[in-house]
Amino acid sequence: MIISRLTYFVSYKSLKNILGDETTYSNNFNENTRVKIPSLLTLVRLGFEYISLNDKNTKSAFHKQTNIFLTSFHSALKRLNPTIKQEHYSKILTRLTELLSFDDKGESFYNALILGLTNHKIEGLGAISLIDWDNRDNNAFEVLTELPYGGDESNINKEGYLRWSFRPDITILINGLPLTFVEVKIPNNIQGIQAELERVKRRFSDESFKRYFNLTQMIVYSNNTEYNETELTPINGAFYSTSYNLKLKHFREELSHTLPTQDIAPLETNAIKQILKDTNTQAILNTPEFHTNTALDTPTNRLLISLFSHQRLMFFLRYGIAFVRDSHSIQKHIMRYPQFFATLTIQSKLHDWLKPHHETNTKDLNISHKRGIIWHTQGSGKTALSFYALRAIKDFYQAHSITTKFYFIVDRLDLLQQSYNEFKKRGLSVKAIESKQDFIQELQSLKCNNTEGRDEMIVVNIQKFSEDALSVPNVYHLKVQRIFFIFFIDEAHRSYQPAAKFFTHLFNVDKEAIFLALTGTPLLQSAKREKSTHIFGDYIHKYYYDSSIKDGYILRLIKEDIQSSYKASLNAAFETLKIEQGSLNASAIYAHKNFTTPLCEYIINDFATSRIKLGDNTIGAMVVCHSSQQAKSLYEISRSLSIDSRLKAAIAPPPQTQTTLQMMA
Repeated sequence: MIISRLTYFVSYKSLKNILGDETTYSNNFNENTRVKIPSLLTLVRLGFEYISLNDKNTKSAFHKQTNIFLTSFHSALKRLNPTIKQEHYSKILTRLTELLSFDDKGESFYNALILGLTNHKIEGLGAISLIDWDNRDNNAFEVLTELPYGGDESNINKEGYLRWSFRPDITILINGLPLTFVEVKIPNNIQGIQAELERVKRRFSDESFKRYFNLTQMIVYSNNTEYNETELTPINGAFYSTSYNLKLKHFREELSHTLPTQDIAPLETNAIKQILKDTNTQAILNTPEFHTNTALDTPTNRLLISLFSHQRLMFFLRYGIAFVRDSHSIQKHIMRYPQFFATLTIQSKLHDWLKPHHETNTKDLNISHKRGIIWHTQGSGKTALSFYALRAIKDFYQAHSITTKFYFIVDRLDLLQQSYNEFKKRGLSVKAIESKQDFIQELQSLKCNNTEGRDEMIVVNIQKFSEDALSVPNVYHLKVQRIFFIFFIDEAHRSYQPAAKFFTHLFNVDKEAIFLALTGTPLLQSAKREKSTHIFGDYIHKYYYDSSIKDGYILRLIKEDIQSSYKASLNAAFETLKIEQGSLNASAIYAHKNFTTPLCEYIINDFATSRIKLGDNTIGAMVVCHSSQQAKSLYEISRSLSIDSRLKAAIAPPPQTQTTLQMMA
C-alpha cells in the first residue's frame, strides 16, 4: 500500500511503533536535517543558549530595524553598566541605530563595540560597555534559526512594496547583538558555495540591509564538504568571512590538540527536543544519519568549533577585524587563520617575557631574550598581522599597567613607504622617522603622537639606529615595553648580521625590548651568513608556501620549458663564456650581458605574448634572478632593447600601475 504524505499524518511515536527506530525517509534528510540542525546542536554544545522563534514573546523582543534581541541587550546593559536606568535604554538603541545607518561598512558601530558607546546624550554616563571583553562569562551567548533580516514596515520601497528579506540559517547573538550568522547547504549543491556568495553579494549592496550588515562581524558559509585544493574558485568546503567581503577564508587547525574540545559539552536532551520540535523534524532523532551528522568531525561542525568557542569568538571580534581605507572606498577585513594562530602564540609568549630572564641563550650577542621569528610565506599578510598583533599586545601590557611603544623596522625606503601606507589605511596613527635625531627624541618620549587616542605605529629605517640612540634613559621612570616588528626578507639580512653596526645598534637600543622578526625567507646557516634563529631567536610561528597555495593566497608555480631557439642561444652563450672566461664563477657567467641579453629578450617576448593571447593587459610579472648582479644586468638590458610596436603596446603598464615587470634577486 502506498501512503501519501499529503493526506496522511502519522506521529513520530506511532511511526516508531509501526516501522521501528531505524526507519528513515529520504525527504527527512535535506539541508536542514543534515547540516543546519547538527550545526545548531554543536553551537548549543559550545555554550550558546537556544532561542525559539516559535515563542510569541521572543518574536516581539526583536528590534526590527537592527535585529537586536532587546531582552538580552537590556539585561547586558544593566549588568555591564550598573548606573544605567531603564529609561536610558531607548536612547542607547536610538544611538546604535544611528551608527548602524552610516555608510562606513559598520566601522562606527565596531568602534562602539570594542571601545564602548559614546555620544549617546545620556547625562552623567561615559562610554557604555556593550560587551565585557575581559570576562567572557559576564556575557550572554545565544543562537537561533530563521531570524528574518529585512522586510518589515520600515523597508517599504518607492513603489509601496515591502523589500525582499532573507533568513540566515543560524544567527549568533552576544548580549542580544546579532554579530554573526551561518549559511549552510547540503553537499554537492548546485554551484556550491558560489551560489550563496552571489546571493549575499546582492544583499551587501541593498540599502535596506545596511544596518544588519554593519552589525554583522563574521559570516560562515558551508556545504559540509572537505576543501578541494584543486579549485581556483572555491565551490566546496566550510569557509568564513566578514560582512561586505566576498573573499572566503579557509580555517585549518594547526594541530589536533589545538581544537578547543574542552569547551564542548555533551548533547543535552531538552535542547535536542526543542530544536527538533521547532524545525518539525522529530522523526530523525533515532536514525543513524542523525548521529552521523551531529558528529563533531564533519566539515561544518569542525569550523564552528574552531571559530565559535566563546574564547575564540571573542578574540576574533576584538582583534581580528580591520577597516582598510583608501581614497575611494572602505574595505572590511577579517584575520586569516595563520594570523590568528600567530597572534595567539605571541600572546602566550608575552606571559614568559613579562618577567626578566637572567639566564638566556643570547650572551654572545648581548641582546634581549624577548625575541622570535614569525615565518610566514610571501603574500600571507605580514603587515596585516602586525596590525592585529599590535592591539593584542597593547591590551596585554595595559592590563599590567605597562605602556607600549611599537616600532616597525625596515631596511629599504620603498618598504618604509609601503608599510607607512598600509598601517595608515588600517586607521593607525603612523609616524615615519625622518632622521637619527628624530629617532632619539622618539625613544625618549613615552607619549603618543596623536591626540585622538588611536593606536600608533612608528615606522623607521634600520639606518636610523645610531650609536647615539643606544641605551636611551627612561627619564620618567615609567613602565614601558618597546616592541620592534622587524620586517626582513632574504636580501635584507646583510643589515642584520652580528658584525654589522646597524644590527648592533638595533639590539642595544633597549635590552628589554621585544623583537618580532617577520620573514617569508629565513636563512639557514651558511659559510657567509648567520642562521636567522641565531640572530632573532626561535620560530614563534610558521606558515609555509604550500599551505598558502592550498588556501588560495599564492598561485601554484608551474614550470614550463622555454622555446627551443632561446634555449639553444642561452646554452651557446653559457658554453662560450665558460671557455672564454674560465676564471668566472657561475654567478658571473649568468650575469654577463652575453647571457642576459637573450634571456631578457625571451622574458619580454613571452610576457608580452601572454598578455596578447590571454587578452589581459593587467597581468604583471616578477623575475626572480640568480643574483643581484644578474638582476641589475637584466634591468639595464630591458631598458635598452629595441622592441617592436606590437610588443610595446602589450607590455605598456595599465593605468594607475607603477610597474609591471620587476626584477628580484
